[in-house]
Amino acid sequence: MNLIKIFKQFPDQEACIENLKTIRFGDTPYWPHCGSTYEEGVLNHD
Repeated sequence: MNLIKIFKQFPDQEACIENLKTIRFGDTPYWPHCGSTYEEGVLNHD
């Protein structure tokens, strides 16, 4: 993948974050240490 394709696929930070969340969590976020599946604030979950 070259830089031009990356910028087309991820035009902004939100697109990139959504892709990373999908890779990490799939359709349902899950926190194994507490069993939470809370979707909002996933990046800031303690």
